[in-house]
Amino acid sequence: MTTTSLSSISLDSQSSSLTAEEWAELAFFQKGGNVDGVHYNTKRCYEKALERDPTYWLAWKGLAAEGGGCVEGTEFNAKGCLAKVLEGCPMEAKVWYNLALKGGGVVGGTPYLEKACYVKALELDQTLAYAWSNLGLKGGGTVGGLKYSAQKCNEMYRKFKFIER
Repeated sequence: MTTTSLSSISLDSQSSSLTAEEWAELAFFQKGGNVDGVHYNTKRCYEKALERDPTYWLAWKGLAAEGGGCVEGTEFNAKGCLAKVLEGCPMEAKVWYNLALKGGGVVGGTPYLEKACYVKALELDQTLAYAWSNLGLKGGGTVGGLKYSAQKCNEMYRKFKFIER
């Protein structure tokens, strides 16, 4: 049996013995690799992670970055993957922002329009400059109970545009 070193852990080369976390680490740190004589690209590693644990939101996040994929026989586009991330971790401001960029989506059975996703992102992290800019382009909105006009959103964008991470 061959052993592949990955990050600080050692993985059996037999795919049936890898955990969801190990598959995701293979995707994230190594951009895929050979397991049991078979090459798995990044996307396929995330899919394998989600076959092991369909609630593993970090693997959904990785699969979204790959443009989506097939999990348990169901195709998910990037938007669908982002919604799955938010079902597992609704406090991810940048994921709400990315879902807004995809036009919004359904999270946990609740539909969120693009504008609502920008608001959610900003309620979690008011330093997201581009979320302010895009909310301004949508005419403004209410963030944290405060109303922001399009002009005020643009002011917030200018305030935070040089510190966005």
